[in-house]
Amino acid sequence: MPDAPEFWTRTRFIVMVLLLFCLSSIWSNILAFNFALICIRPNDSLPLTAPENVDRFKLKNESYLTSTVAAAALLANFPIVHAVNKQGIRSVFTVLGLISGAATLAIPAAVRETPTNYVFLYACRFLQGLGFAAIFPVVGAFSAKWTYYKQVLEAIAPRAIASICASARCESANAFRAIVAQLESTRKFKPPTYRTYPPLQTGLFVSVLVSYVQLSPVITSPVAGTLCGTNGDGWPSVFYVHGSVSIALFATYAALYRNSPSKHPFVGERECRKLSIGKSSIDKMMLRRIPYRTILTTPAIWAVWLGAIGNFAAVNLMLLFNPKYFSDVLELGTAATGLLAAVPPLAQFIVKLACGAASDRITSISEQTKYRLFNSIAFLGSATCFGALAWIDNATNVPLNLFLLLGAAGILGAVTGGFYKAGPALSKQYSHFVTGNISVVLTVTMMAVPLLVERMTSSAEATRATRATRQTNPHDEWRGVFAVVAGLLVLSNVIFCAFVKGEPCEWTKDEWIKRNSIVLRKRKRQAYSEKGVDGKAGKQRNEKSDANVVSSG
Repeated sequence: MPDAPEFWTRTRFIVMVLLLFCLSSIWSNILAFNFALICIRPNDSLPLTAPENVDRFKLKNESYLTSTVAAAALLANFPIVHAVNKQGIRSVFTVLGLISGAATLAIPAAVRETPTNYVFLYACRFLQGLGFAAIFPVVGAFSAKWTYYKQVLEAIAPRAIASICASARCESANAFRAIVAQLESTRKFKPPTYRTYPPLQTGLFVSVLVSYVQLSPVITSPVAGTLCGTNGDGWPSVFYVHGSVSIALFATYAALYRNSPSKHPFVGERECRKLSIGKSSIDKMMLRRIPYRTILTTPAIWAVWLGAIGNFAAVNLMLLFNPKYFSDVLELGTAATGLLAAVPPLAQFIVKLACGAASDRITSISEQTKYRLFNSIAFLGSATCFGALAWIDNATNVPLNLFLLLGAAGILGAVTGGFYKAGPALSKQYSHFVTGNISVVLTVTMMAVPLLVERMTSSAEATRATRATRQTNPHDEWRGVFAVVAGLLVLSNVIFCAFVKGEPCEWTKDEWIKRNSIVLRKRKRQAYSEKGVDGKAGKQRNEKSDANVVSSG
C-alpha cells in the first residue's frame, strides 16, 4: 500500500469522530422521547392542558416505555456480540443504526394511537433498544482495531541486535519478531525480551467514544426544547429531526468505515504499521473462538463489569430524570429545563475527554494505580455530591441543587481513566465481548432506575397537588433516590479497586491462544474417535487448524 498524504496518517481520528456521532445518534433517539414527554400531545386538536393530553401517559407507562428500551438491549446483547465477532461492526452497526432511525421517525404516529393502543409505541421503543445494544460492542471492537500499542525492550540488547533494529527501523511487531528469529538462527546472540504495554491512545479513544452518553443530551435537550415550543405544538418534529439525522449519519458510516485499518482506503502504510504494533498475529479464525469460560472466571474482568454498576446508576438517573426533577421539583419551565438539562452532561463530556487524555500521558505510576485513582476520583466525588443532595432539606435553593447536580455529573467524567479504560486494555482482541457486556450493566440499571424512581417519587400531578396543599416537600421523596445512588457508587468503587489489574490478561497472549487451540483440537479429535465417527473429514479439518496454529507463530 503506498504512503497516503500526510493528512491521512490521522485517519483513525476522523473515523473516531464519525463513530462518536453515530453512537450519540442512537442515544439521542432514545432520550428524545424522555424529553418530549414534557410536551407530547396525542390529540393535537386540544391544548396541552386538556385532560386527554395531561393524562397522555400514566407514570407506569412512562416507566415501562423506558424499560422496554433496556429490555430489548438486554435480550439483543449476546446475539449482537456474536454477530460482531463473526461479521465485524461495519455491517452490524449500520443495520441497527438505520433501524433506530426508522423507529424514531415512526414514534409520532405511534403516540397518536395512544391511549387506546400502546403496541405500536412499545414496538418503536423496542427497535430503538436493538440499536442501543450495539454501542459497547462497537466501542470495544473499535478500540481493539484502531488503537496502537507501545513496545519496549525489557532487557538491554546486545549492540548487534540494537544496531540491526535501528537500521531496520522496527515499526511493527512482525518486523521485530522477524529480526529476533534471524538472530536466533545464528545461535550467537540471546534475543532481548520485550513487552507490549497498554495502548497509548486507549484512554483518549475510549473517553471520546463513551462520551456519547453526555454529548447526546447536550444536543438533544436544547434542540427538543426549541422544537417543542411553548405550547408543545412542535413535538413531532423532535422525532423527525432526530430520525433523519440518524439515517444520514449511518449512511455515511457505512460508506467510510472499515473493520480493519489495513482495508481502509485512507489509511497509508505508515499509519497501518503503527496500528499493527502489539496486535495478535494469530490466525483470524482462531481469534473468533472466544474463551468464554476463562474470561468469565477472571476476577479483573468482573471488577470492570461490577464497577460499572454505580456509574450507570448515576448516569441513568441524571439523563433520564433530570428533566423531570427540574420540571416537577424545581418548577422550571420547558425552555429552561431543556437548557439546564444539557449543562451537567456538557461538564461530564469535558471532564471525560481531559481525564482520558491525562490517563494516557501519566507515566510516573502504574496502570493499575491509574485505574484505581481515576475511578475513585469519579465515584467518590460523585457520591459526595449525591449525598449532599440527599442531606439538604428542601429544593427552594435552586442554584445549590443545580450546582450539586453539575458536580455529580462533572466529576463522574473522570471514570474514563478507570473501568472504561481498563476493559479494552485488559481484554485486547476480545474487547468487543468484555466491553460489550458492560452494556448488560447499562441496560439492567436502565430498567432498575425508573422502577426505583417510580417507587420512591410521585407523579407530576401528585407533586403539584402536594405542593399546592403544602402537605409535603416534593424534594423529600428524591432524597432517598440520591442516597441509594451514592451508596452504589461507593460500593462499586470498592469492588473495582480491589480486583482490577494493570496488565492484559493471560488469555490475550498469542502463546496462550496457540496452546489452548491445540489442546482443543486434540480433545475434539478424541471425541470423534470415542463416538465412532468416521474421522477422515474431521481429521483433515483438525490437521488444517493445527497447521494454521503453527504457521501463525
